[in-house]
Amino acid sequence: DIDLDFQREKINRIHLVLLMDSGGSMEPHARLVERLFTAAEETKGFKSFQAWHFHNTPYGFLYRNEYSYERASIDGLMREWTPKHRIVWVGDACMAPYELLTPMSRDGMRGLDWIQKITRACPNSVWLNPDPVTYWDHQTISAVKSVVEMFPLTLAGLKDAVRCLRFGKHQ
Repeated sequence: DIDLDFQREKINRIHLVLLMDSGGSMEPHARLVERLFTAAEETKGFKSFQAWHFHNTPYGFLYRNEYSYERASIDGLMREWTPKHRIVWVGDACMAPYELLTPMSRDGMRGLDWIQKITRACPNSVWLNPDPVTYWDHQTISAVKSVVEMFPLTLAGLKDAVRCLRFGKHQ
């Protein structure tokens, strides 16, 4: 006798979007973050994968890579992104306060407004910060943390961030 055990094949329904702060204070972390992006892309375990860059905060546009002018409007990308998309921000979130808290674009939106707009559309979002937690006592880091759950870019931080992406707010 043969017992047949049918199990549905796992289908990955995760749409992953990595958004990386590039240049400036992120330069010392560029190699580590590049490895993270490469590993995520090479896993081929996602239904879709996108990687975009910004500097300090997105001002209406995201860039294909930090050295090109190939860009896409956030409004255009958000027409594609759904609440099923998981957004992983990577950056130190440390910048001059005016960059995040003062309207910098023609539409009068602040950098923090753009972050809020994306996280409202894709609520399963986390922020990975490569700086040690002891350096997180900064006005702009606190502002970003008020909008997006922030984790250190460590193995433990990645584990907690994945748990947050899977099950909701910090468990």
